[in-house]
Amino acid sequence: MMNAQSLRATDTAALLLHVAGIHHEKGEYDKALSVYLQPLEISENCYSGKEHPVTGTILMNVGDVYSLKQDFDQALKYHQQFLHIKRKLSA
Repeated sequence: MMNAQSLRATDTAALLLHVAGIHHEKGEYDKALSVYLQPLEISENCYSGKEHPVTGTILMNVGDVYSLKQDFDQALKYHQQFLHIKRKLSA
């Protein structure tokens, strides 16, 4: 169960995800990455470890942005982390 501080942090993370998504849609990839990394850190700290669906979704989004930037090594890194979480949660 999350405490009040964790709930506030997850609310902040949700808002940051929306902001990052807007930058992503506008093609402002560097801004999107900068913002996406903030809720990623919040998610990893608030949820039980790094293996949470929200963390996975953020990792997927970060990987997508890197792919659009044609930084395929970074895209692969984040997508592999997402895949690991997805498999772990599906087991």
